[in-house]
Amino acid sequence: MNKIENPKLTNFKEKLLPLPFFLLMTLAVLLFLGGLLFLMYSVILVVALKSAMVFLLTFAASGILIGAGLLSLNGFFAYGKYYDKKTTKQLVSAKTAKQKPANEKSFKDYFTLQNVALGVLLIAAVCAVISAALGAMQREKWVQTISAYMEKNNYYSDIEYREYRYPLGGETDVNGIIVDLNDKNAVVVYTNEDSKQGFIVINGYEKYKNQITLSKSGRVLTVSEGEQPSLDGAMEKLLFFMFDENKIESQIKIYIPEDMKDAVSVEGEYIVAKQNEQETANN
Repeated sequence: MNKIENPKLTNFKEKLLPLPFFLLMTLAVLLFLGGLLFLMYSVILVVALKSAMVFLLTFAASGILIGAGLLSLNGFFAYGKYYDKKTTKQLVSAKTAKQKPANEKSFKDYFTLQNVALGVLLIAAVCAVISAALGAMQREKWVQTISAYMEKNNYYSDIEYREYRYPLGGETDVNGIIVDLNDKNAVVVYTNEDSKQGFIVINGYEKYKNQITLSKSGRVLTVSEGEQPSLDGAMEKLLFFMFDENKIESQIKIYIPEDMKDAVSVEGEYIVAKQNEQETANN
């Protein structure tokens, strides 16, 4: 007894048949765009940093994305053949189709989209290995590579840690803090740590001189940011990510002894956090 298919189910499956075309082509376009972006930056970075290591790494990333895009495109065409078989009876009979003998293959037979994609991926892999051999896995090598460019733009060659201490408890000591920050975030931590008792401790990271600026007027301490070096050049605007701070670097932590919580007022935009806890509350 032959199984009778549900017409509704068949129609639903047929409606889904074109979907992989859209997905594969969208993926291919996104991968190609990403590959071209990395290719552009490989040129920009080699001009700015004059580093073979950085060029090879970004060029490898470009090659990987473009190679993956070519494979997606190959999948698009391969699915096209499958789609034709599903939507037509049989375009060419297996008996009448012209076939070359198995031992007769021309260069064109090997020059397929899939083989081109694999070749691009192989070149990208070689570039990545050479870049790693030149020090791409070492932080010190990266600092050395970008130092001249960063210093040229009035930034430190590497991010620098800062810590400041102000005594508490005296008649002239700090009893108030004003937070006035632009890009950085202030995190106030009420602590019982022995090394911080009797002091207000402020620490954070600087990428340029006087980025963390502290000024005391009477018994009030103001935490602010110094003026950022101008980045007006086209090259600097394209390489904006080199001057940005990550989540940790953008934090200024203000430690206040827990027993002095009510004695020291804090004004401005900041986050209150307990040590070793992730839960925070905005003020």
